[in-house]
Amino acid sequence: MITGMSPEILNHIVPTTDQNPGVPLESHPTPPSFVCDLAKGNAFYPGLNEPPVPVLAAFGAHSLHQCRLEGLWDFDRAATENAQSVVRSYRILKRKNMEIRWEDVIFQFGERTFLCGDSRRIVGYASSHEKAEKTIRDFTLSYGEHFRNSGGSFQLIRKNRYGIGCENVVLDADTVLGEATFSLHYPEGTDSWHKGFVDKLVGRKHGLSILEGQPGTGKTSYLRHLMGSLNETHRFYFIAPSNMGILSEPDFIGFWWNKLGETKLRRRRGSCPRTEL
Repeated sequence: MITGMSPEILNHIVPTTDQNPGVPLESHPTPPSFVCDLAKGNAFYPGLNEPPVPVLAAFGAHSLHQCRLEGLWDFDRAATENAQSVVRSYRILKRKNMEIRWEDVIFQFGERTFLCGDSRRIVGYASSHEKAEKTIRDFTLSYGEHFRNSGGSFQLIRKNRYGIGCENVVLDADTVLGEATFSLHYPEGTDSWHKGFVDKLVGRKHGLSILEGQPGTGKTSYLRHLMGSLNETHRFYFIAPSNMGILSEPDFIGFWWNKLGETKLRRRRGSCPRTEL
């Protein structure tokens, strides 16, 4: 705002451009435009509030809404039945048994309707929040694997060529021990101790717990059982002893900060476990 000038003086002030001082802006008509920085988008799966490149390119400045859901899906069948809709995919071939695992996949079901998926979640993008939610619901209805019984799960932290990342590992249903099986494998009184330990973990967000024992005493089996018991309220992270050096790397701070940001976002949306271990 310019103050202290008369209307006559103001009428003679002409806005100019940097390239051509003194030339009115009206002489350089520039249509409104939107700059979409594709460098900030991932090639395949979205980051925290960062849709992948195909989504950014399709939506531009148009309305963009997303909906997320965690679970399991049959991407093999989905890709086969919707081959023309698969715009990007990233699969890993395991050398031991030559099994194919879907790491990331992107479907485009309309001009501005996308679905991105990986081993643990899917994200729907559409021009309205209703359409984004419907995309998730329809895909889950057709390809969701709710029938598969499973135990708990954990995030395996490791370093790859792209940096530090996570892989979701789903445990078998039999890792969650029934009362009779639990009593068979552990000494008398362990069940009561376990219930008290679970109550403590649910009631606090910070702390350190150490399980100590000789090889073969059931530490690993107990942790798997614990993951299943807290599957609805906690998220577990695991670093193999051979990868402990990750903790001292500068990139780990950024990695963990992003994980905390994702957790806060899921909590606001009501779709996140309360505590991460």
